[in-house]
Amino acid sequence: MFDTIISHDHIKNFVMKELKEDRIPNGFLFTGPQGVGKHLFADELAKILNCTGNEPPCGSCSNCKVLEAGEHPDIVTIDPKANLKLEASKKSSDTVKFRDLIDKIISDSIFRPSLGAKKVVIIDDAGDLSVPAMNNLLKILEEPPEYMVMILISTSERNVLPTIRSRTQQLRFKRLSASSIKEFIGSGKEEADEGSLKMCNGSLGRYYDLSQEQFEKFFRITTQILTTVKSARHVWDINKVAAEIIKKEFKTKTRQYYDEFRHYLDFLKRLCEFTLVKGDLETKEFNRFYDAVSAINVSSKRKMGEDPMFRLDVSGKVAKAIEIARSASFRYVNFELLLSEFIRNLGTAFRGIS
Repeated sequence: MFDTIISHDHIKNFVMKELKEDRIPNGFLFTGPQGVGKHLFADELAKILNCTGNEPPCGSCSNCKVLEAGEHPDIVTIDPKANLKLEASKKSSDTVKFRDLIDKIISDSIFRPSLGAKKVVIIDDAGDLSVPAMNNLLKILEEPPEYMVMILISTSERNVLPTIRSRTQQLRFKRLSASSIKEFIGSGKEEADEGSLKMCNGSLGRYYDLSQEQFEKFFRITTQILTTVKSARHVWDINKVAAEIIKKEFKTKTRQYYDEFRHYLDFLKRLCEFTLVKGDLETKEFNRFYDAVSAINVSSKRKMGEDPMFRLDVSGKVAKAIEIARSASFRYVNFELLLSEFIRNLGTAFRGIS
């Protein structure tokens, strides 16, 4: 049971105990960083609750097979972000709006499961729900049918209304250890990439993103930014580079701009922690970044390689620039202006240019 889930033993043990004693809560709130297995755990729990085999999930009973095919009528998965993108890309007359899906869940809750033992509703990114939508969900969570289990997934419990939190069983998923990620990757006869392993920050999902083209892409962006910080003499030099980076590296015209930018900010923060604070220069990319930052400070009286406190000071200023950019990204300001301002703030952090 839960054999496909990496780590999270404390959560596995708790849920297995609840299953054994037949007292599974009607509402769960899974919180924790992206890419650590929250949705995978929800899927596995849905299988276990509806499996009719001897050792759930057996994978061979009719319920397991229908669920694997994504066609189980009693299992509903909703992603607010995906649905909002769908609404933006189609005419409203062709689209089932997200609020309509919530209303449908409420209206359908009066009907018992048609195939399995439980109706399971999984809501990804529940923190992105509007306040009215969360209040609607309370109608079910306050008086839940005994045959329904609702699983809300969010990166932080603070994004969810206190009234929702008080009516759900909260399970906090922690970041995965580098060793557990490495072991999992090795079980598939694949050698883990050390750079991506360090930069993924305990997220298996982020590891796979970075293991492909995003790792190289983020380094390309970093190289362009550092080159600009070193050579730019005027504001329009920075604005020009920002426009070029967006044109070459950011392909979409939606809010995905900001989602990917926040992933990049996490990447850069980790990069500074490893190279400037920990002095971890085992990979060629880390060395290249360290050398580039050192070159920017070549005219400084304080030398990057000789002064650990200077490196720590630079890293702290970069972290501040990152937090300013992250905060602005949630206000969805003009993306080109956001990136230009971020590069200028990095200039101040790395060298003090205006």
